[in-house]
Parts: sequence; C-alpha cells; structure tokens
Amino acid sequence: MVIAWISWRDLDVVRTFWDEYRKCCSDHVPRTANGVTTFDLKHWEPANIRALGAFVRRASWAASDGAGSDAPKAPSVPLGDAIRSVHAAASEGKVSAIALDLEGNEVKIEAYSWSRLEIRNSDKWFELPIYVGDRRKYTDARFPRDEVMAVWPAQNLTVEARPVAESEINPRTSPGKKKGQGSYAAVDEPLLDEMAALLKNLSVASPEEAAKRVASRAHGAGTIESKVERLAKRFRKRTSKNSA
Repeated sequence: MVIAWISWRDLDVVRTFWDEYRKCCSDHVPRTANGVTTFDLKHWEPANIRALGAFVRRASWAASDGAGSDAPKAPSVPLGDAIRSVHAAASEGKVSAIALDLEGNEVKIEAYSWSRLEIRNSDKWFELPIYVGDRRKYTDARFPRDEVMAVWPAQNLTVEARPVAESEINPRTSPGKKKGQGSYAAVDEPLLDEMAALLKNLSVASPEEAAKRVASRAHGAGTIESKVERLAKRFRKRTSKNSA
C-alpha cells in the first residue's frame, strides 16, 4: 500500500492493493470445455509487489496505447525508486515500521537497523520480506499512515490546504517580492526529499538528474526544463544551507 501510494499518490490505486479490499472483490473468469464456455467466480488474490508490477506494466501499456479513461494511469514514481524511498525514509527515522520477526512476534524496526536491511519481493501473498544479507529478518512491515502522508503528501496538498495569496495568483505584478520567495517553495519540498533519497541511494549522479526524475510532478505551468532547473537550484541551495 505504501509503495502504491508513493508511485501513484492515488488512494484508488492504494485501495486496489489493500488486501482486505481485494478479498471482497471477484471477477467472472471464462472457462471453455467441450465447446461450451462458462464463467467461474474467482476472488482476487491478496496483493504483493509482483501483482503491483503487473499493474505497472498494464498502466504503461495503456498510456502508450492511448487506452480509455477506465485504464490505470501510469505511475509517476517507478516501483524500484518507491521501494528505495521507503528504505531511505525509514533509515532516517522519518517513518517508523512495525513488522513480524521470524517467530511471528510484532516488533519495531529501529531506524539504525535499516542500514543493514534490504526490502525484497516475495511470491507469497501478504508478504514483503526484509533481509539482512541472505537471511530473512522480518516480514509484513507496516508503516503509520500519518507518517507516510507527511513524507509523501498528496500532490499539490499544500496549495489546496491554504488560502492562495494575491501575489501568488499574479506574482509578476507584486512589488517588493524578495528573491527566493517563489510561490512553489513549500510545494517543492516533498520533491526535494525524493531527490535526496535518489542521490543517497546512488540511483542518480547529480541533482539535475534527480530533478528530471520528479519534474513531471512539479507544480507550475513552466516547461519540464524550467522545472528541472528550479528543483536543482532549490536542492543545491537547501543542501548548502544544511551543511553550513
């Protein structure tokens, strides 16, 4: 559910991959025997990363084929990047995690432990095993919704949640506006966090490359190139400020 949220920022997609929801859903599957076609009622299997990957492929195909509006939209963040983003946020203590150990006990995964842990896929439903080297350590990790939503908020949540100042509606006619007080500063912060995670995990080599990964979700009517430049500059400024 967390990975689906990071990838799509769409609660309908998260709901699709919510196990309890899927258990209540079913499809009529055709079966042909002796030239006669009948339909069997088949319940959805509980979700896992493999099923989510199949959903990504279907969404990507629908996007390239120009499928109808009922087709799933392509994710804005690749699954691999979403998994690495969870790992980075957990290791920094931005999100906490409760999981089952090998004896089935519910335990808290401490932030410092994540530097040795690796999230992997599993063929088994309801399982997202976490390993130390080649040894499985935990499974069924759960993250608090409020923490997840704080680190990976809904797109444009900040803009929708607060009144929009007149200077933001028509910034070019606002006298006295100081440099660096762009109206997108707060909205860009979650994207800067994602860029930091990409750089930390060596998924990209530079702030510009990281900005290209997230620029399609940046607010504003500018071109992708201008958004990449804006995000890269803002990221470098934040990094230099934090290291000062």
